[in-house]
Amino acid sequence: MRRMNLATIGLGLIITVFIQASWLNESGQDQRAKEYHAGQKLLTDLKAAIDSGAKAFRIPKAIYRLDTNLELRGLNDFVLDGQGATLVFEPGGGKVILRECRNCSVKGLVLDLDPLPFTQGTILSVDSAAKTAEIRIDTGYSAGDKKAKVKEYRCAFFDPSGERELEVLDTSTPLPVEVSPGIYRISSPRISEPMSRNIKPGDRVALSMPSGGGGFQLSGCGGIKVEDVTVYAAGGFAFIENGFAEGGHTYERCRVVRRPGSGRLMAGASDGFHSITQHKGPTLRDCEISHCFDDLVNIHGFVSLAMEQTEKGAWIIAGPGGQDFSKGSVVRFFRSPNAEPLGEAKITECQPYPALTSTKIENRIKEHLKKEYKGLRMRNFFDAQPCRVRFDREVRLTPFDFVSCPDFGGTGAVIEDCYFHDGHVRGILIKSAGSVVARCRFERLARSGLVIAPEIYWLEGPFPKDIRILENTFTDCGFGSVARHEKHWEFAPLMVVSAFTERLFPPLFSNALNMERIECIGNRIIRAPGPGILIMNATEVKLEKNNIIAPGSKSECAETLDLTRNIPSGVVLTDAERDAMQKPYFGIFLMSVSKVSGTGNRVEGGRGLVGKGWSVVDADLH
Repeated sequence: MRRMNLATIGLGLIITVFIQASWLNESGQDQRAKEYHAGQKLLTDLKAAIDSGAKAFRIPKAIYRLDTNLELRGLNDFVLDGQGATLVFEPGGGKVILRECRNCSVKGLVLDLDPLPFTQGTILSVDSAAKTAEIRIDTGYSAGDKKAKVKEYRCAFFDPSGERELEVLDTSTPLPVEVSPGIYRISSPRISEPMSRNIKPGDRVALSMPSGGGGFQLSGCGGIKVEDVTVYAAGGFAFIENGFAEGGHTYERCRVVRRPGSGRLMAGASDGFHSITQHKGPTLRDCEISHCFDDLVNIHGFVSLAMEQTEKGAWIIAGPGGQDFSKGSVVRFFRSPNAEPLGEAKITECQPYPALTSTKIENRIKEHLKKEYKGLRMRNFFDAQPCRVRFDREVRLTPFDFVSCPDFGGTGAVIEDCYFHDGHVRGILIKSAGSVVARCRFERLARSGLVIAPEIYWLEGPFPKDIRILENTFTDCGFGSVARHEKHWEFAPLMVVSAFTERLFPPLFSNALNMERIECIGNRIIRAPGPGILIMNATEVKLEKNNIIAPGSKSECAETLDLTRNIPSGVVLTDAERDAMQKPYFGIFLMSVSKVSGTGNRVEGGRGLVGKGWSVVDADLH
């Protein structure tokens, strides 16, 4: 793999920038101009400090407006202390970013975006027949840019106070259409879906307008410590670490939240925290993440495909995002599309194969899926680096089988004592081996609170193993995942499921056992739509001392929660399996699992402690 070139910064000085507090008393336009001037001076002084060999830089507490990145590049053992300063970025214009740095520290920053990466307003009327709603956009917010690349906006609906998201399945609208001055029409089939509490005039709505600006990024770095950094708005991922890097970063007391007193409905236009292609996973400790349009946390690498076998027996392997394997890597193989395990091998030879471009890969996959699996799609293969590889043993692969390498999958991630709440999608989505999630609170999340799941559409992996979920509390998670006519993949507050499948929507489950050694111990789950804990596609699972209260809180959606709708045709069920799957309102529900054990689990309400569906082998729970 490519090595990082790191510049060593010698001992030096600390530069101080003084900002006059009197700005706050001047007009908005004058204040904006002075904030921008202060931002330019900040960047100049920061560069001068680094060029002089400084080991630290302190920013006085004030407001700085920036139209470009605040960037640290190639530094070792450097400290950036924001001392509570606020950096306001412009959409698409910048963020705080560290590139190819090691053992540095960033602390005490507040990051915001102006204008915001979403719009919001109040619903004036709903036309159920036309599946439209008319809204009044709040003062100071845009109705969108018709010239922007994004042609649909994700929607989040709230009660009139703006404090509680309504249980509308994830949906989007084309760009709002102005029907009279300040009044706009949005449209979506899900606006008029029957719910326990339908959308009505006076409700609030936020529309995501991703811009890419704002937030905090570590690219190609190792061992960075981030403390007390708060993001009030980000046009993409609020926090992201990427770059096929050493990783192992620590985040303490970091937050993604709505700016207090602002009246904003949301904070992030995408994920709150996104870790991708890191050798060692991150540690999040005492962090708070909320009000994002996508997952609050996602930690993953990628899964590659075996594209073709050469005449001499080598395989051409390629995946999205780059090359996450090399000579000496141990990789695991899985049969397409359901990802049944095929064993593992070590790579003995690995050479670039530029003849197979990203476009050729995508076209081959599209043709294959169109012919074999019409209900299945896969993402684009951006930055693909196909390689011709050989293994230390014979591997019985077929084209389009999956190859999973953990080298850059965020191994050993730790998330502890954090608070995840009021999210539009999932709380935590994780695949990284050897990870721990402990003593966290998950509250009011539209889909599952915590999901352990490899995903075929995004080709996100690796296939999980050795993950421990300990002493967490889940309250009202999954409230927006189940409606009367459909459900998302992730609807249980704590869920283990493989999203490698023959059909994405509606979900089609498989009985492949491609995850192993999962422990869920001492967790508390309150008000689950169906089962409190749902375990699928895993072997060697331990479930102990979990307490589930009021499973089946969405029993009015009985038809949708019927899991017999989500298994392949031709599967023969026993009467007991069919009964359990049709009404899976249990504390713990098992399906397509083996070697499941544990004691000390309890349930209050629902149909009982344990439900067993299709393909359960060797399960003993008490």
